[in-house]
Order: sequence, then structure tokens, then C-alpha cells
Amino acid sequence: MGFEEYYFSPFITSLSLDYGHMKISSVILKNLPVTLRKLTLFRGRHEVSCPDFGFQNRMESLEELRLIGPIVANLFLFLKDTPNLEILQICRDDTECYGDFPLIPIPDSLRQIRKKKMDGLPLFQVPPVIKQTDFALLQDLCFQRMKEFNVGMEFVPPHLITHLTSLMPNLKRLRIGLNDEGLAVVCANWKNLEALDIYPDALSPTAYTDAGRSEELKDLRLLSPKNPGTNRLENHENL
Repeated sequence: MGFEEYYFSPFITSLSLDYGHMKISSVILKNLPVTLRKLTLFRGRHEVSCPDFGFQNRMESLEELRLIGPIVANLFLFLKDTPNLEILQICRDDTECYGDFPLIPIPDSLRQIRKKKMDGLPLFQVPPVIKQTDFALLQDLCFQRMKEFNVGMEFVPPHLITHLTSLMPNLKRLRIGLNDEGLAVVCANWKNLEALDIYPDALSPTAYTDAGRSEELKDLRLLSPKNPGTNRLENHENL
């Protein structure tokens, strides 16, 4: 049976897989079961992102989506078909992710083979997904159930954060790149936000301190790009 004829069980509710080559990936999306509730896709950084990434079917049951690596170019390509998302993570690699999700184990022997094959090949950055999104195409959508959004280290300017607050108004957890003005927009508009992880971009100690006074915001953390997700700046003087 050729891969183009491959299909998944219609009863699968959780799936984690290597998104692989672009030709194969389009077949994967075409055959994904609409019963999926959790989906994690990985893609090596030696691959370019997919300009036409999108689901072939409307994924009404999908609640958690994690896209790790250069997979998607903008939000519109898939959000229009995932109306009930609760958790969305779009990250450069798994170090920028949070939460427990299944990883694909890679044996050390295979890891060494891959390293030798990839030596000398260019690394492609995950595209700035938020900056490349035309929010006019999403103006009729509102994800009331979305509670967690993680866009990794992508710096998002304040005017685009305003669009995000309208698109997913009830967020409780957020990981994003911010400056002072962006942090002010976040605190002013996401009233239910309980946890905020920031990759600082010219973020001042004053703005960080002011945000920490929010009664709703129980967990405010600064993350270092050198060690995403783990190395936190505890002292405001380190900004």
C-alpha cells in the first residue's frame, strides 16, 4: 500500500507524529480522522514551512494542537477549521513548549545518523506566524474555549496583540514575546489571564513590576531565549 493510500483509524482521539517531507505531510492532513482531540506535529528545522498547511476536514473535536518546528505560516490556514480549540502551541522546538504531551522517542543511534546527514544543511527558522496572519480573515471568528496559547519566542507588536485578545478573549495562560506596550495591552484586555510567560523585548523593570500587581495574574515569569522554558530571570535588575 502506498503512503497516498494510508489512513488512520477513525477512532483515534490522540496523535503525535513527525510531520516529515512536504509531499507526505499533505497526505497526512488529508487523512486525519475528525475524531482527533489532541494533535502534535513535529517538523525538523532543516525543512521549510508549508505555505498551504491546512486541514482537509473541519476538525470539530480537536481541543489541543501543538505545531513544533517550521510547519505553519499563519493562523488563518488552520484556525478556520478548528472552532473548539482550547490549547494552541506554535513553537520553534519542544524547549519552548509547556505541558505534558507525547514526544516521539528517537534512539541514540538514529540521532547520530540524522546528525551526520544534516551536517552542513541550513536551519530554517519558524516563520513569524502572528505577523504573517491577516486578521481581517479571522474577524468573524472567536475562540471562547481557548485557554492556553503559546507562540514561543515570537515578538508580537501591540497592535497584533489587540487582535489576539479579540480572537481568544478568555485565555488563562500565555507564552509570547513582548515589550512594555505589548505587556500593557495584555494586562488590560485578558482579564482572565492567570499565567504569563514572557520572552522580553526591551521590557523595562517598571512594566514587569506593574504587571505583577495584577490580582488575577498568579504566575508571571520572564524566560531567557538562551534556555527557553527553563531559565527564568528572577531579578528585575537582570532585564
